[in-house]
Formats: sequence, C-alpha cells, structure tokens
Amino acid sequence: MITAYELENVILATEFSKARKLKKLKSINLEDKELEQSIKTKILGSETEEEVLGRAEADDKHHWIEHFGNRAAADLLTLGKVQPETMLAMALLPEKEFAEVVKKATSTANKLNKLTLATEKELNLDLISQELV
Repeated sequence: MITAYELENVILATEFSKARKLKKLKSINLEDKELEQSIKTKILGSETEEEVLGRAEADDKHHWIEHFGNRAAADLLTLGKVQPETMLAMALLPEKEFAEVVKKATSTANKLNKLTLATEKELNLDLISQELV
C-alpha cells in the first residue's frame, strides 16, 4: 500500500519538475485511482497536463540543477566533499548550470546543517546535565 505521504514525499520527491512528477506517477500504476487523481491535481495546480508536458524540455534544466545540487549537498554534509561521480556529472553540464548547481549545493548544505545543529541542540536540552550525574 502506498500512502499519499509516501507518494509525495518519497517516491515523487526525487523529481523536480511537474512533467517528471506526472511521468513517474503514471509509471507507478497505482491501484488507488482516487489517490492518483488527487496527487495529479496537486502537481498540476492551476495548470493543465498539456501545459506542463508542453514545457517539459524547458523545465528539465531546473530538474538537473536541483538533482545534482541536492546530491552534492548530501555529499558535503556526510563526507565533507563532493563525491567524484557527482562532480563528474555536474561538470558535464554547461558552465552556467554548473555554477547554479554549486550555489544550490552550498545553500542546501548550509540550510540542512543549521537544521541538524538546531535539532541536536534541542535534543541536548532534554538530557540531564553531566554535572548532575
């Protein structure tokens, strides 16, 4: 069973354009057609499917900037550097898009790092001080 939460936040989350989300949604072949229609309506917003699919090529640049930016951000946070295979894939993009990926990666890594630190700090507030033990 696939829930709406899983569908939106896990399965379709790796697609960064409406056209790609629609294509992936169709490929899943959900048994729950009501859920599928609900998610499709959410994806489209005020647009038609024809409008979204008509600009799929134009939106693809955004998809790949987001894709590689998020991947590089994860590398930065977990390894402290961008993995060679991620860097190679990024480097194959045109220079302008490569620069946008670097900006996306650094801003996302900084945002996630701040969120992680704040969450860790919040957890530490709930612990008993070592001085009291």
